[in-house]
Amino acid sequence: MNTCATIQRSPADLQNQHVLRCLSHAQRAAALLNTQGISIEQVSLGGARPVIRVRYSRRCEQLGEAILRIHGNNGQRYAENHVEFERCTVIWRDGRYQ
Repeated sequence: MNTCATIQRSPADLQNQHVLRCLSHAQRAAALLNTQGISIEQVSLGGARPVIRVRYSRRCEQLGEAILRIHGNNGQRYAENHVEFERCTVIWRDGRYQ
């Protein structure tokens, strides 16, 4: 009789695997952004995919088609561009709305 063993993974193991995948994606994206001369300000791993905040330069516009998100709080408005890049979300501030 041929039986297949099912490996049960604990929630901690699954969480660790997710974090390691996110780290790998963020590292690859950061290296590519760096080679393109884009300055990285912050990397966050808390969500479904890594978020990399960068300082705006014209090179950001070459990363792909960005989505403009306008936010407001207490009468202040600011906008951010979001683009998917190497399994990460890359965000930069849009100066037109500051």
